[in-house]
Amino acid sequence: MPKFKLVPGEHEVLETESVMNRNTSSIITLPGKFLLTNKRLVWFEKSLLGTPKNFQEYPLDGVRHVSASKRSGSEPELMIGYDTYSLSFEFAEKETAENWAITIRSMLAQRQRMQQGGAKSQQDKAQHAPAQKVVAVSCAYCGAPINGLAGRLTRCRYCDSEQALGA
Repeated sequence: MPKFKLVPGEHEVLETESVMNRNTSSIITLPGKFLLTNKRLVWFEKSLLGTPKNFQEYPLDGVRHVSASKRSGSEPELMIGYDTYSLSFEFAEKETAENWAITIRSMLAQRQRMQQGGAKSQQDKAQHAPAQKVVAVSCAYCGAPINGLAGRLTRCRYCDSEQALGA
């Protein structure tokens, strides 16, 4: 079995035992452990003896919708939709499936706010940054024309003197 490791910057958020993965092609699927980290979902398949057999991971990036439901005659289900596929996991209790859905939606909303906030703060910085004023003056030493940004040191290309351009 491949060894599961958290990647740098990753931490566990939720863990639930006895979760059925409805996304597997196995003929016999036993309940396994389901793990939510801040970066991905991981389902650990167990062998007939109950020992870890394999794991499947699904990224949180790309999740488009998450819901929990309980249909008549079935176990509570967590459904996770991506652009091109969806996942389904069965839980023993409806409250647990709902808690997973709420937690994942909250994490996704927080990520979206952070991404929008980062983009917005960069736009704000660009909009509120003081405009750099270009000035044209005569060289204090040789009288040649010099232009550049106000308040910056500029070198005269004729006499090679350096001087601060006024506002």
